[in-house]
Amino acid sequence: MIEPGNPNISENHRRVIGGTLRALDELLSNFERWMRDPPAAGPLHRESDSLTERQKRKVRAEIAALRALIAESRDRLGLEARNQELSACIWSRSAAFWEALMELESRRLKGYGEAPEFLAEYFDPVVKRMLEHLRNITAETGSPANPIPVSRAAKPVDKTISAGVNAGEKTRGDAR
Repeated sequence: MIEPGNPNISENHRRVIGGTLRALDELLSNFERWMRDPPAAGPLHRESDSLTERQKRKVRAEIAALRALIAESRDRLGLEARNQELSACIWSRSAAFWEALMELESRRLKGYGEAPEFLAEYFDPVVKRMLEHLRNITAETGSPANPIPVSRAAKPVDKTISAGVNAGEKTRGDAR
């Protein structure tokens, strides 16, 4: 039988096993939330709940069994639980999505063919406003543990502008 915190397991093994099991635990939390909360209804993303009560009971039972195995593994392998602040989740995911929105600008869509002028006229300003709102969310959820300087929250570095600039030169969005 393996004793808790078995010294035969390296920190690298603990880290990779712990990270994967934490991700599984988070996935299970999402499953629970989806079955508990009303389905989302946004303008382009909608969910519908087609699960029967019997299916939900079975899924909940499987989640409980998985969680029992995760807890047993935590105890036997000496894995550490980590608290994930909602503000940090929102902060990191909103900041990570800036680039995806920036890729919708008409000049960046040329890889899919020449963008019609309409996209530049109508959609580029929409993308700019979306980025502004997403940056506001990012800035609002920053904390002392996750500080976001106002200058960075307002203007992320545009990779197309900073590419090829000599080291030490000031670029747009550079907070130096």
